[in-house]
Amino acid sequence: MRTYLKFQSRNACFLAIFLSPIISGGIALYGEDTNTPPANAAPAVSLVSNGDFSTASNDPSWPDNWSKGAGISWETENGKHFLRLTAQKPDQHLMAYREIAIPPGVKSLVITIRYRTAGIVTGTEKWYDARAIFHFMDDARKTVPTDPPPMSFRTDASDWTVATEQCVVPDGATKLVLMPSLFKVQAGTLDLAEITVTPATP
Repeated sequence: MRTYLKFQSRNACFLAIFLSPIISGGIALYGEDTNTPPANAAPAVSLVSNGDFSTASNDPSWPDNWSKGAGISWETENGKHFLRLTAQKPDQHLMAYREIAIPPGVKSLVITIRYRTAGIVTGTEKWYDARAIFHFMDDARKTVPTDPPPMSFRTDASDWTVATEQCVVPDGATKLVLMPSLFKVQAGTLDLAEITVTPATP
């Protein structure tokens, strides 16, 4: 299940967004998640190191474990760090790329991204927008079918917005590739405040 939440003041609303037809392999359900964990349940540990972009122990000007690239900057707001992707030219695929190791025995993952967008102008196709694309790979770095559905981001998300998706890990997959992207947009920015990937029950 993937659930999209936008927090504004004390109210929460649930928003369903467009799912691209070009990448399939999962069924997405939209709505409120009513599964409440027990009060004494241990919080799930994310497989994404430095997923909140807060640690910069190797280079004080850049967060650990994230690659630099043209159009990607490390920003600070109200004491919190985030990555900003800014479209440099039309029809470009600009992404923040990470490969995440999947522990043995894990059969399902929950992917959560906290983001916001500004000035997004979609490209020549409706699905040329701000989105996260995912792939599974094996130990030989070969793609393993089937990919999780892409996570499309709202183009008018001026406030921090949380998107969540659960996917099944296919047999033979040992890595999940994360690609939060500006996918062939004409203009705009995508801000990423936190990315988590946690093991889950299928």
